[in-house]
Amino acid sequence: MNILVFGMTENPGGVESFIMNYYRRLDMSGFYFDFLCNSYDKIAYEDEILEKGSKTIHFAPRSKNPARFYKEINTFFKKHAKEYDAIWVNVSSLANISYLKLAKKYGIKRRIIHSHNSQNMDSRLRGKLHELNKRVITRYATDFWACSEEAAEWFYGKEIPKSRIEIIPNAIDVEKFKFSIKGRNEVRAELGWPDNLIIGNVGRLHFQKNQSFIIKAFAELHKVREDARLVLVGQGEDEDELRTLADSLGVKDQVFFAGLRDNITDWLSAFDVFFFPSLFEGLSIAALEAQANGLPMLVGEGCVSKDTKILDSYQTCDLNDDLSAWVDKLTEAVKIGRTPHEEVVSRFMAHNMEISGQIEKIENLFAGKKKAAIKRLSLKEIKETELNMLLAFDKFCRRNGLKYTLCGGTLLGAIRHKGFIPWDDDIDVGMPRYDYERLLRDKNLDYRDFPSYMKIGRWTDKTNNYPYMRVMDKRTRIKVPFYDPKTSVKNIWIDVFPFDGNPKDKNDLMPTIKRLVLLRKILAIKLAKLGEGTNAFKKYSKYVIRAILSPISIYRLCKYMDKISKKYPFDNADTISGVVWGLYGIGECIDRKGFVETTEVEFEGHKFMAMSNYDEYLTGLFKDYMQLPPEDKRVYHGFKAYLLSNDKEN
Repeated sequence: MNILVFGMTENPGGVESFIMNYYRRLDMSGFYFDFLCNSYDKIAYEDEILEKGSKTIHFAPRSKNPARFYKEINTFFKKHAKEYDAIWVNVSSLANISYLKLAKKYGIKRRIIHSHNSQNMDSRLRGKLHELNKRVITRYATDFWACSEEAAEWFYGKEIPKSRIEIIPNAIDVEKFKFSIKGRNEVRAELGWPDNLIIGNVGRLHFQKNQSFIIKAFAELHKVREDARLVLVGQGEDEDELRTLADSLGVKDQVFFAGLRDNITDWLSAFDVFFFPSLFEGLSIAALEAQANGLPMLVGEGCVSKDTKILDSYQTCDLNDDLSAWVDKLTEAVKIGRTPHEEVVSRFMAHNMEISGQIEKIENLFAGKKKAAIKRLSLKEIKETELNMLLAFDKFCRRNGLKYTLCGGTLLGAIRHKGFIPWDDDIDVGMPRYDYERLLRDKNLDYRDFPSYMKIGRWTDKTNNYPYMRVMDKRTRIKVPFYDPKTSVKNIWIDVFPFDGNPKDKNDLMPTIKRLVLLRKILAIKLAKLGEGTNAFKKYSKYVIRAILSPISIYRLCKYMDKISKKYPFDNADTISGVVWGLYGIGECIDRKGFVETTEVEFEGHKFMAMSNYDEYLTGLFKDYMQLPPEDKRVYHGFKAYLLSNDKEN
């Protein structure tokens, strides 16, 4: 497949790095790339591109000689368009869509436009051109890609449905940017700053990257840390202005303008903090490379795609705050220090930002394959996925002061097996109603420890069709026997149940339990897959029952079940239970105080919260719970699970 690429310039910036990251790893037995260059000058990585057998086609710069540009590019497309199966246009705005127009005019069938920014970084005129071309882009492009959700929203707006936009993460080769003590020492020796505190930034010297703010904040930092130094790696039109600013603030000798550098890993290794207060970004390659090096980062709050955060050492500060606040944050970042490489790799893999996991996706997209390449997960791999979700959920709850407890078979597994029950395949946690309601409705919770690949499904916003919450892994798909995939859970999940109060007399709870059991059966029919069942009656009766139940929506059912379960307030009750989905009736009723007082139990080598009266709880559910049940009573969900190695999360 022959592909024509536009997006490379003389500057080895973010877009150029993105293109090369993928270009270097694509299967060249199936793809051939040529590069359009809007300049007569040598582009970044041109020697490498030519060595790989690709061509670079240079034109007159459009900004300097538009007439010559249009003549040369029209001639090229007229003569060579038939040689290409696709054109891949990588840009930060739609101000110039000439390549797509000519590609369509001269018969290139696949015309891919790829957004790499989340805001206009050019002149007001080019911003206007972007808005005008946004309205007509569907006439010329056939495929719509973006580096992040934010970039897609700004670039395409409402003109392109989200279902048509492919998010291609700016994934990188993490090993390439691994911290190097040798590189650190060599760069620091070159600078003559072997033992200094070095704050660094990598990027085009341009107003978008906000290096003027960096210099101002650094000047304040230098007042309290005389050993502090600043390094700016990159070139751009703002360099003279920035040098003048450093001089005026009295830090000229403490700021080093490094220009363009090939050995970027060594420079990152030399830094102690990566300072990145960009005014806006799509999904920054530079920020990812810095984190791959393990560097703590300080970023402008709300100015960079949320998907950029990989490490816990990624800190933010509001650009409207006083410089003193930024100095405090920089000082705090220094104390955090580097993240160990093993954790860096794990985090990048979990966030789908390691490029080895993305190559197959983009190859399939180039080839026009819309289906995801998926991998069937073993029971062991399902459990590993769920354990990682539980670890993230535990960290999130502790940060936000949310109380939870392992419950059901998960708590039984922790006490009896110190981990999963060998034949089990799910995780259950419970929460007191008041903390459950915070998780259900509070929009001000701190989600910094909540991975981007996870989501919380809530019946309140119709992202989950059950009367309790589910934490789900968006990178996975599952198939549950007899359940309709359109309405049932789609991802590997953790169940999060509310625990509610019981009446003083446990027997008074029976009417509530019976009502909820009936509603649970109705909900199961609403979620069932028609035409399937263990016998003919169950298979065909679903059609009749579903028709009768059609006036009752799933949302209404969940809302009603939630309302019934809250009949007896948690705080006023002597005993409580997970009545909304309780499968054990009166046996689930336990002392409220023992439930609220948590302890920690071991589960797969980690410590998690558990109710202190777990013996009372497990006895009520399973009687002699330390004894293994007979093999015919060892129940598991039996769902099939798949890892989406190259599909959009959902």
